[in-house]
Amino acid sequence: MRTPAGKTWVAAGVVILVGTLIRMAQLEAAFRAPSEVVQILTVTADLLTAIGLLLLAVGLRRSESVVDRRPGGLIAMLVLAAWPLAAALIAPTLPAMNQATYDEGLEAYRAAESALTAFWVANILVPLFSSLAASLSILRSPTVPRRWRWAPLAIWTLSLLLGAFTYVLFAAALYWLVSVAPTALVGLMSIVAGFRFGGGPDSARRAETGPPRRATGGA
Repeated sequence: MRTPAGKTWVAAGVVILVGTLIRMAQLEAAFRAPSEVVQILTVTADLLTAIGLLLLAVGLRRSESVVDRRPGGLIAMLVLAAWPLAAALIAPTLPAMNQATYDEGLEAYRAAESALTAFWVANILVPLFSSLAASLSILRSPTVPRRWRWAPLAIWTLSLLLGAFTYVLFAAALYWLVSVAPTALVGLMSIVAGFRFGGGPDSARRAETGPPRRATGGA
């Protein structure tokens, strides 16, 4: 029987997986569908992923929080969840590197280049370090079974390696994997953990020690 925490983790995982499926549709439609459709798919995928991550971070009660509602973990997961939505709002306000900007003069062109570079760097570092901080917080959380606490850090390492190979090899297929695989793994992990353990310190202890043994009477 699943506990309320288990149901919360399962629900969060389902929401994240739905967001991942929409992300896959967005990547597929990126060069085929109108830009408005792509934008709607992007925002929807980001929003669903953010909802799932926040549900895991906060839970309906403290025992359901994968970071035990510790401030550092909550902040890290909040930043991780909110950044894609914030980036989507910031991107349209950035200057364009086009002929009109060049015609404004070298200073305007360099300012535009600096703004775009800063955004590009932030778009890499903010998710990278916020997800690392969240993974380390989960690693120390008493609400997650010990044998499962390493999983987010393993997913983080996998995404880092995929990202590095994508950058070095300029491989479109790897970019697709970087975009969807880590999030999909988080969703699947949440569902499996929710069904098996349910969350909370008691559940974590049961996962480590096994079910209680039935007492037997002596002869």
